[in-house]
Amino acid sequence: SLDTMTWFVDASFAVHPDKKSHTGAVMTMGRGAIISVSRKQRLNTLSATESELVAPVDTSSVMVWAKRMYDYHMKGNVELILQQDNMATIQLETHGKNSSGQRTRAIDIRFFYIADLQEKEFLKVAYCPTELMIGDYMTKPLQGILWHRFFRVIMGKMSVEQMIVQCRSVLKRRKRRALLKKTKLVESPETPTTPTDDTEETVVEEVFTEGFHGEGWKTVGSSRRKKKPK
Repeated sequence: SLDTMTWFVDASFAVHPDKKSHTGAVMTMGRGAIISVSRKQRLNTLSATESELVAPVDTSSVMVWAKRMYDYHMKGNVELILQQDNMATIQLETHGKNSSGQRTRAIDIRFFYIADLQEKEFLKVAYCPTELMIGDYMTKPLQGILWHRFFRVIMGKMSVEQMIVQCRSVLKRRKRRALLKKTKLVESPETPTTPTDDTEETVVEEVFTEGFHGEGWKTVGSSRRKKKPK
């Protein structure tokens, strides 16, 4: 929608010959890529979490410029959403240096610029599952369904909301097949079996809370066991 500016930012860790990472970013307002970024990071990072923390800082100048330009010309205040697929990075961007542990304490304080922007309510950081991370298209040579899906969104042939619906149905089918195999409800494709009374049933529900721009993709699971009466 025109009142939300969404940035999909991702990084590929140590993919260059000198072991530097690569930043990829795509900005959209629902359909098509308005701005896309694909560039080599300027420094070596020690982990994938650190490289994904550096990635939005690499594109922060463009993010801030795009929001301020849009607000000026449209006489409004567009919501800026930063989508990332690494929960450790999101924690660091939300709580700053307070979330640093033993493996992230060496990260320079200058890479917590996004935490500062979020504290000032200039932008909001949200979790995005890897299956929907359009920024991946700018970081690595994708293949198969991921390439086709992201290509269609970037070229404006499919909206972000349509991609979410499509991906949700695919994940539901995969989860269901995995659960059926795990509980041995299917022995072979030719001779499917049905669950018995004492079979442990696992109910998995895919919930995308508050739409795409909310808290993110969550998997809520519950299990119950039915017993035969004695």
